[in-house]
Amino acid sequence: CALPICEFHGTVVASLAVAPENGVGLVGVYPQAIFQSFDASPLMEITDIGAIQGITAAAQHCPGVISISFGGTNRDPLLENAVLTAFHNGCLVVAAAGNGGLQGNPPEYPASYPHVLTVGATDQNDQVAPFSTLSPALDLAAPGVAMFGAVPFSRDPSGYAFDLSGTSF
Repeated sequence: CALPICEFHGTVVASLAVAPENGVGLVGVYPQAIFQSFDASPLMEITDIGAIQGITAAAQHCPGVISISFGGTNRDPLLENAVLTAFHNGCLVVAAAGNGGLQGNPPEYPASYPHVLTVGATDQNDQVAPFSTLSPALDLAAPGVAMFGAVPFSRDPSGYAFDLSGTSF
C-alpha cells in the first residue's frame, strides 16, 4: 500500500473505531478509548518488517487492542511471532479477514494466525459481503459495505469519505 493511500486507509479505520464524541462528524464505536498510532508503513508501503515493528511497538503498551487492517497471502514466522508476543503481553489482536472472497478466499495473514480475532464484512442486509474472505479463521463479521469515515484533509477537503467497503471497516 503506497502513501497517501495507507494514511487514508488507516485514518478511516481509526475513525470508525475511536472517533471521539465531540459534536462534529461521526462517533466511533469506542469513543472513550485512548488511541495510539504505530506506523506499519514508514517506508511508504506496508512490508512485513514495518508490520512487525508496528506490532512490536504496540505490544509494549498492552493490555489493549491492536487493530490490523492489512494483510497478505504469505505466512511469515517473524510476523506470527510479533502477533504472539502481543497476545502474550495481554493485547487483543484484531485483523481484517481480507477482501479475497471473489478470488477464491485465499488465507490472509496475520488474520489467519492463531490468537487473532479475525473479522469479515457484512452488507446492509446483514449478509456476508461478496468480497469478504471466508476462512476457518473467521471469528465474526461486522458492517463493511457503504461505510462513512474520517479522512485526511489532503484526501478530501470535507474530512470525510463515503461509500467505502472492505473487511478493514
